[in-house]
Amino acid sequence: MSLLWLLLASSEGADLATSLTEIKPHLERHSPFGVPAFSDEHLSRIQAGETVWRESKKPTGETLLTIGGLIEASPAAVWIAILDDDHNGLSDRVTEHELHPRQQGYKSLYQHLSLPYPLTDRHWIIEIQTDTQLYASSNQRIWRRGWDLDPRGEGALSQLAPDDMSHIQTGVWTPANEGEWLVLPLASKCLVIYRGRFDVGGRIPESIAQAVGSQGALDLFEQLQDLANEMPAHYRGSHPPILAPTGQQVPVW
Repeated sequence: MSLLWLLLASSEGADLATSLTEIKPHLERHSPFGVPAFSDEHLSRIQAGETVWRESKKPTGETLLTIGGLIEASPAAVWIAILDDDHNGLSDRVTEHELHPRQQGYKSLYQHLSLPYPLTDRHWIIEIQTDTQLYASSNQRIWRRGWDLDPRGEGALSQLAPDDMSHIQTGVWTPANEGEWLVLPLASKCLVIYRGRFDVGGRIPESIAQAVGSQGALDLFEQLQDLANEMPAHYRGSHPPILAPTGQQVPVW
């Protein structure tokens, strides 16, 4: 049994700082954000049951929003609560359309953000991927779901199939939209971390830009414990399948 597994699963009161240090090599190889940067104060608050919200810097210097907290549920229940399309935490101003049939552990989304007049609406395409390699290399104890803008940039819009093209609305392409969810098992709880960077571009007031970039994630995180509690009754035989980082369907309850 690896040291990583012992650290992550030994007890509910496991030393989070040590655990994060141990998973650092794995995240540095697989995540563009490296290891989550929490102060001792933040870690103490997380261990006490609080949700911590903070801004930090990526290794390349951009501002990164990080949210962390403990959820008392199995990693499968937390994972389904995050990935279930019924609980995506989107702002009321954001509409979306899934592009072409999804592949195993991957989907592509067109999203459109309506902004109040006189601001111009924004839109983008993101690619969302489950990190099966990280799950395997970390002794099957780091569940990661990441996303980034379509690498083709705005040119991707002109390459869509006719059915997908019909959903495109007028908007300015956003320069940045990247992030990830991490679920790390800790005995009967999970350390859940959201990290994201969203830049709407243009001369958007900072208060609006911050609200757009963080509110959906904050809303979902606040609901996450209740949603995870509901999953055994919600995720049953008739529910559309959700894939685990193994690449296989999460078994229904």
